Amino acid sequence: MANTHKSFNSIFSDRGWITYDSISVDLMKQAITTFDSEGIDKAEELILEYYKPENLKQMLVRLKASPELINRYKFIKYAFKDYTEGRYYSVVPLLSMIIDGSVNDVVGIGFHSDKIKLDVWDAITCANEGIDKVSDIFRKGRYKTNKEIIDLPYRNGILHGIDLGYDNYKVAAKCWHFLFIIRDWILSKKSEDTRKARFEEENRIPAFEELAEKLDSIEVIKSAQKEWQSREITEEYINSLNLEKSANKTLPEGVAIEFLNLWIKRNYGFMAKLYSKHFHPDAKKKIIEVREDFEHYPIDSFKILNIVDESPGISEINIEVKTGIDILNYTFRLLYEGSNNIAKPRNLAGGNWKIAFLNRKYK
Repeated sequence: MANTHKSFNSIFSDRGWITYDSISVDLMKQAITTFDSEGIDKAEELILEYYKPENLKQMLVRLKASPELINRYKFIKYAFKDYTEGRYYSVVPLLSMIIDGSVNDVVGIGFHSDKIKLDVWDAITCANEGIDKVSDIFRKGRYKTNKEIIDLPYRNGILHGIDLGYDNYKVAAKCWHFLFIIRDWILSKKSEDTRKARFEEENRIPAFEELAEKLDSIEVIKSAQKEWQSREITEEYINSLNLEKSANKTLPEGVAIEFLNLWIKRNYGFMAKLYSKHFHPDAKKKIIEVREDFEHYPIDSFKILNIVDESPGISEINIEVKTGIDILNYTFRLLYEGSNNIAKPRNLAGGNWKIAFLNRKYK
């Protein structure tokens, strides 16, 4: 994944295409492969195809993940209507203004400013200086009237009436690309402090004394760990789960299935309750995080790919999820917890399966 993002940026960023969280990984891989075999022009055709109106229509719902973009959604709809009807002279300035205003709402300065600081902790949009390349294109100085057709959305040249050959599909498609970059950048920027704090807490190594105090009974747990044996999980069993889509909450896969069924219903409050309180102690905060993570990915269907019982108290489940035009893989890491919110062997009574971590990647 990291190599795909890095390669895509190194090849295409000079032409205004960079990686972002919600872009199709398959698209990036195909574009890189095509570049290797047929050159950059053929590869760029694939990316331009990705932003055709019929595809873009399925992606617009993602923009509602950001309040800053929701405030401007009527203008996004105006731009999309003009885009479908080929009025690129209207699409480009509209999207440029939406980008500028949305960024200004978040950091108090427009995307076109040379004073803006775009770096965000652990954000794909900032990897390999990707968003800086986009910003350089957006605010590039243009000082002489130019009637030639351009293929990059020079915001300053376009809005100041300098670049007169901007009204074409390629520039309009890149403006949509920029808008989705900004959408993901806004989400990363606003969640930066929370994500960083969660990362530091999840990677904190507790003192031995802290762990010992929380154990119900060290000797009982040691004995249960020795007696435990992992299940034999067959393909037939996984297929039966995929057919019924039912949830037995005494099993780790049951909790994962319940989570996905709640996601279909958009019940973010109950989804949040399925997380481990040890790793996610603030219930109200977790509901907000779950809503931010999942509301902009309306789920159509899912299926379990595999189940691994890693240890007496840990199972990992890989699940494929279809959301609109995207296929994503989610990895659930679940813990069997006692009443004190500490992991215990599953062959001891009185525990519940809870989600410790949930990782997403595009297929």
